[in-house]
Amino acid sequence: MAFTKPKNIGSGGMSWTVVFQELNGDVSSLLVSGSHDKNTAWRQSQSFFKQRVLALIPGNHQVITKKQMS
Repeated sequence: MAFTKPKNIGSGGMSWTVVFQELNGDVSSLLVSGSHDKNTAWRQSQSFFKQRVLALIPGNHQVITKKQMS
């Protein structure tokens, strides 16, 4: 996996992998940087992704979706 600089979603320096739904319905993921507190990071990510977050995973993880398998 290539290094990707995390997208800053708010204060804090913790890396999170966010799984979210695109406006067209597709599921995607993005590495972000936010609060170390999971509740605060969840609020930060929901605000940044306009309430479309499906999962918040601590750390940098590769996510594979069905669309990528096609």
